[in-house]
Formats: sequence, C-alpha cells, structure tokens
Amino acid sequence: MKKEHHFLPLVSVVIPTRYRPEMVCRSVLSALRQTHPNLEVIVVVDGPDPLTIAALGALDDPRLRTVPLPENVGGSDARNCGVRTSKGEWIAFLDDDDEWLPQKLEKQLALALEMSTPIAFVACRFLDRDRFGERVLPPMACDPTMPFSEFLLCRPGLTGGSGYVQTSTWLVSRRLAQQCPFTPGLKRNQDLDWMLRAMAVPGACFALVSEALSIFNSSSDPRRVSKISDWEFHYNWALTNRRYFTPKALTYFLSIVCVEDAVKQGRRLSASRQLIVAIVLNGKPSVKSWLFFLYYMFIPEQPRQRLRLALAALKRGHDTL
Repeated sequence: MKKEHHFLPLVSVVIPTRYRPEMVCRSVLSALRQTHPNLEVIVVVDGPDPLTIAALGALDDPRLRTVPLPENVGGSDARNCGVRTSKGEWIAFLDDDDEWLPQKLEKQLALALEMSTPIAFVACRFLDRDRFGERVLPPMACDPTMPFSEFLLCRPGLTGGSGYVQTSTWLVSRRLAQQCPFTPGLKRNQDLDWMLRAMAVPGACFALVSEALSIFNSSSDPRRVSKISDWEFHYNWALTNRRYFTPKALTYFLSIVCVEDAVKQGRRLSASRQLIVAIVLNGKPSVKSWLFFLYYMFIPEQPRQRLRLALAALKRGHDTL
C-alpha cells in the first residue's frame, strides 16, 4: 500500500476496481497525467485481488492511494468508501476501464468555479468507443429549462442518443457527494440512480463542459455491469423511483432501456404487455415514444448500429461541404 501523503488535494479521484490490473493502471495514469496536478487518486480494490494490488504498487506517484477492501461490496459501496477516505474539495469518479484526456479536470474546475454554488455537479462530453466505432456523447448541450430526467433520457432521434452523462465524466462538489452517496447494494443503474437523486437535492446545480474529455471504452469488457441484461430489475427500479422522473422521461426509460434488455433476454412478448401497461398508467406516451418502443422491440442491435454509423457518416459529409 502507498504511504499516506500529507498535502491537501483540491480534487480526489475515486476509482473502484476488481480483477482488472492492466485496465485500472491505464485509468490511474490518465488521472495522474492531468494538467491540473493538485489531486489524489484513490483506487478502491473491491475485495481480495493481489494482482491488482501489485500492479498499483508498481506505479511510483505519492498522489496514488490504494484502499483494499476485505470483501467484495459492489460498485456503489466501493465508491462511497472512496469518498469517505478522500480529502479533496471536489470528487471525480473514474471507472477502471475508462480514461481521461489530460485537460479534463482543469476545464471542469474552471466551469465549476463559475457556478458559485457549494452543491455542484459538472460533467463533460465523452468519446463513446465500441466495436462499431466512436462518437461524441451527449449529442446536445444541456438546456437549463429542460427537466434533468428528460435531458438524461429523452432522445431527439432514433440514432441521436440522449443527454446521458457517463460516470467517468463527473466532477462533484464534496458537499453534494456527502449529501448524496451512492445507493448501497444497488446492482444496476448506479449512475442514473445517483444523478436523479443528486439533482433532487435542494440547491444542486448541473453544468456540462462542451468538449469530449473522457473516453468510455464500452466494449472493453463483456462483464461490464451495463452490458448485463435484466429488464425486470430496470422496470422495478424505475417504478419504485418514478418520483425522480417526469412522466415523459419514465416513458423513454421503459421504451428503450427495458425493451432492449427484454429483447436480449428473449422476453419480447411477455415483457411488452407489462411495459405497455406501465407506460400508459405511469408515463406520458407520444407517437415518438411509441416509435422508439417499436424500434427497440423489433430492430436488432447490429442493424441499429449500422444505421447510426451510416447517418453519422452522412452528417460528416454534409458538414464538410
């Protein structure tokens, strides 16, 4: 374990990890190479993992601290542990298979200081890399007049993507991180659950840096939590927490996230009946949202991705004219 350092960092970077020594070292190095140097990097090793401990021990930087946990507690509790042991005025989260561009923290801190609020949440755009290619998300700027849940979940078009901001893009004021910890034991939707609850905290403000400053390696590991299908978990979680959604945002979550997982699990028919009833009773369906429902219900993932790439190439060609 690294020796305790004695300076007071402005930013604490929290990285939960388990069984991915090469990936987490890449993530750690991207944090240590930030142009804003006044930081500490806290890697929470989620359960016994000697290979990861050894790999981190080989990184020679006094700003790095390793916190090994005696047993596996899951991503939410591991992040909460990192926050509790942190010292910075700002908390930045980084997943162990993602990485940052060098100016991420510098540019986020500059925007955070303009907000003049102790309850701040600053995200940035990110590069979404998968086996189909790369794109910048979210595709649109944050509209302060739009309900936050609608910004996160309501898509402008079939291939456009929502305003969803991924965990590795977050910079959170210490006060907000302490007031709104991650929900312990939550196995899915950890990031969405946190964002919706955080923005319900009185006085909380959100801002988005327009540049893509983080890299989301969405195809790096098939075991990634976001790749494990469980439509009923999504469904039950959303209805339990529907007070954080507008009816329109809830409709999109059920029509896209739940439908996509149900299809992957081979539950298309049985799930569709339950989801339609929930949308009608709890949501605010529209012609557009029903089109999304049908699109994710009947168009497989690969044709959807090919359509997205074709339209993106068409747009790039149009922009160069």
